[in-house]
Amino acid sequence: MIELKLGVRVSDFNLEKAVCNHGAFMMAPNQWIPSSKTLQRPLRLSNSDTSLLVSINQSSSSLLTLQIHSPRSLPPKDEVAILDQVARMLRLTEKDEDEIRRFQNLHPTAKQIGFGRIFRSPSLFEDVVKSILMCNTSWRRTLEMAEKLCEVQAKMRESKKRKRKGNNERGNFPNAREVCRMGVEALKNHCLGYRANYVVKFAQSVESGRINLQSLEKPVSSPDAFPKIKGFGPFATANIFMCLGFYHQLPIDTETIRHLKQVHGIQYCTKKTVGEDVKQIYDTYAPYQCLAYWLELVQYYETKFGKLSELSSFDYHKISGSTLHL
Repeated sequence: MIELKLGVRVSDFNLEKAVCNHGAFMMAPNQWIPSSKTLQRPLRLSNSDTSLLVSINQSSSSLLTLQIHSPRSLPPKDEVAILDQVARMLRLTEKDEDEIRRFQNLHPTAKQIGFGRIFRSPSLFEDVVKSILMCNTSWRRTLEMAEKLCEVQAKMRESKKRKRKGNNERGNFPNAREVCRMGVEALKNHCLGYRANYVVKFAQSVESGRINLQSLEKPVSSPDAFPKIKGFGPFATANIFMCLGFYHQLPIDTETIRHLKQVHGIQYCTKKTVGEDVKQIYDTYAPYQCLAYWLELVQYYETKFGKLSELSSFDYHKISGSTLHL
């Protein structure tokens, strides 16, 4: 058991709000348990090759409790690796805290309800691949592809080393090395279709060092530092920027057009006009346009489906404006 002290700067932290505010928490291998308000998923140890199941809940207003499902105690370097991943997912860095405060000063509603800490993955690699899975498809299909990737990773781990009794390792989201080993054909056949080419090429670029993901997460980095990658259009790029802490660019898709029509009454919003339409609405919150947009989306979904944090995982595929036939 590890306890993570949140400190004074994040004294208003709420795990439920920090997790259940973006579709990423619904994607495998994340598992939110409504009854205990616990986030559970595998996280990687310091060698990046081994994963252990970790359960995270909030034991007090200033303390998170991490239960690591392991038959033996972990060395300090592995504990640090897990804590770093938790901090990234829940945006517990100084930079994130500063950005949240600035946005909430611009947006009274966000401040009132404690919104601004957008959930993300324990690694930028996972964020990038999941952004690709969201492109040009239904939300149901996105969830299926994430689940399949974790299943393929689990099978690959089992074939490499037989599971021992008491080992709680289960399928994790594959890292770059594992995606390269899977290969394009296997990913095409199992789950990803045409996306397999883009995902594997990206993984190969990370593994070869042509793309340095760690450098992109430094506080001094800028969105201009993110490389041009084949298969990454404006939607995926905007999602990645949001995960990196740059909120100026909205991930525009058909859901955005639907939202502007239904919530903002812009009946003639189209693919051609949506870019200018979002500027007129959200530029008042610059450079946090994406946070303002995402707050509206969450509020809209919750008026239609109920609190996201209380949903059964069997209903996750419904969380889209398209399922309402409006």
